[in-house]
Amino acid sequence: MPSDPRGVESAAANRRWYLEVSGRRAGPFAWAVLVELAQAGALGADDRVWRMGLASWSRMAELADLAPLMRMPAPARAFIAAAAPGGTEPGRWAIRLLTGLSALLLLVIAGSRSLPNHVPAVQSSAARASRAAAFEARYPFLAELRRVEPSRFDQLDRAVRLGVRRNAPDSQLNGLVAEAAGTMERERLADVDAGSALRLLVELRTDARRFQSSAPAQCVAILRPRSSSSGPVRSAAALAAISPALAALLDAPTGQRGATASQGSVPQRDARDISPKLDCDRLLLMYDTAVASSPETEAAFIRALQGAPGH
Repeated sequence: MPSDPRGVESAAANRRWYLEVSGRRAGPFAWAVLVELAQAGALGADDRVWRMGLASWSRMAELADLAPLMRMPAPARAFIAAAAPGGTEPGRWAIRLLTGLSALLLLVIAGSRSLPNHVPAVQSSAARASRAAAFEARYPFLAELRRVEPSRFDQLDRAVRLGVRRNAPDSQLNGLVAEAAGTMERERLADVDAGSALRLLVELRTDARRFQSSAPAQCVAILRPRSSSSGPVRSAAALAAISPALAALLDAPTGQRGATASQGSVPQRDARDISPKLDCDRLLLMYDTAVASSPETEAAFIRALQGAPGH
């Protein structure tokens, strides 16, 4: 490192730094600001710093670029020495000067942009991507979505990564996946043949029965995906259960839909008017009735119930 730290050639000089002094965090600051504060004695070895690329907050004394700066300039040390018992007025003035610098730093931090609460646990881009990938792995159908509809997957992946960056809870991230799954389901149902629609109907009915007693609200969510703000959201467990059915729908050829019998509108009930258990039982009965009908009627039923375009 050159004798003049302000001319440092390391990458540190090109980064934006964040400070934690006396429990207050703020930033970003230029490297030159840290250099001047450290040389003036306004920063101590136990004060903490962070920049992009570091996994966590670090004591200034632990960083090779900053540790050498944790020394007071020679004139200040001389003044401090003179401030011992019986010392001179210049020495006492030096102490007041350094104390003032520390106070000034605290004022700068107090007046600067505060950092979000999650910054101390800052994750690198690689760490965020790893967490997002681990979260997405809970939903097997996403691998097929990535292969068949890469643009839709990329849009979802960006939303999940943004949520991870903001430390969103898993329930919120799951909502993103459920919304993407429901949209894909409705759009593809509108464009596949009656046989593919029937297979989805049968598989969803089978999967929903697993939740009929233990989680009837999820039975409802499987059979009738949430539309707008009404109805339960499919949970991670429900989405995992129907992943094979969703993957099969993604693999079904599109542009094959022919004329289908008109099913009319499917009776809808306000979620507030019926318990999840009764709603689950009612929907299962409707599915059973549709399966006993002609393939065209079955396809029209599942398209209408799922809200496929054109119904």
